[in-house]
Amino acid sequence: MKTNDFSTLSNFDIIGDIHGYGKELINVLEKMGYSEKEPYNYAHPDGRKVIFIGDYIDRGPEILLTLRIVRTMQENGNAIAIMGNHEFNFLCYNYTNEKGESFRPQDKKTEGERFTDQELGDEITSYLNWMAELPLVFENDVCRCVHAHWDKKSIALIRERGIAKLDREGLLALYADNELLLAYEIVLKGDELEIDEEYQFADKEGKVRKQGRIKWWATEKGTTMGECFASIPPESIHKPYISKAEEFVLHYDHDEKPVFFGHYWMSHTEINVQRDNVCCIDFSVAKEGLLVGYRFSGEQTLLLENLVHH
Repeated sequence: MKTNDFSTLSNFDIIGDIHGYGKELINVLEKMGYSEKEPYNYAHPDGRKVIFIGDYIDRGPEILLTLRIVRTMQENGNAIAIMGNHEFNFLCYNYTNEKGESFRPQDKKTEGERFTDQELGDEITSYLNWMAELPLVFENDVCRCVHAHWDKKSIALIRERGIAKLDREGLLALYADNELLLAYEIVLKGDELEIDEEYQFADKEGKVRKQGRIKWWATEKGTTMGECFASIPPESIHKPYISKAEEFVLHYDHDEKPVFFGHYWMSHTEINVQRDNVCCIDFSVAKEGLLVGYRFSGEQTLLLENLVHH
């Protein structure tokens, strides 16, 4: 499925990070008016399409169900699926470099990533091939979608010399190009900033985070941890943060077309759009939150009431 097949459409239902919560995915699809026409293939009676924003695997209990729905809908023209950082990591765990070592060290695998391996079983090669061809971004005349960070410089570089398929040969080429690899990481994982020791924090798994995910969509420099960084634990959100001006020059202009993304573990108790033309739709289903989608019909001012959750 080519992303330009959807270039003239403006009616999309954009669904955030699923992380293997297949039953919740079915619930959201049905709430948005989709029904199962044949096994795993959900379609809308009005011809609306889904944009899946990445991170289909790890963490949840129904990884194979999730992948079957996403892939089947994509292959039948009812959806676009873009790559998330978890799909990228999965490829890096399963392909090896010239030394016979996986591109991502095996000792970094989480319990959820090991469960993904078990779930896929004999189908792992088929899904590796599928994931390797997922696009990193979607854009048409009315909206933009990316897993983590719509960074113009990185996206321009990827469009100029990006790699068509991230199989073993593709990953070898990517890891040989440090500038391009950084662009991929920014788009898939978000730009991060080194944090001074006094501001470092422990994530939900207890790992001390020495870098923070910059809120690239912010319009002005923040003065607290929560204003400067996303995915911050509650106890750190209101902690004062003395930032340097040059660290927070990135932003997304008000006159740009609407952009949708996931990745940043927004709180399900504060569901909202971030700005008139900015919407993160990752509301932490894998952390006892909600799976959320946005009903988009070409509007250039995004609306809270268009968010749908399971």
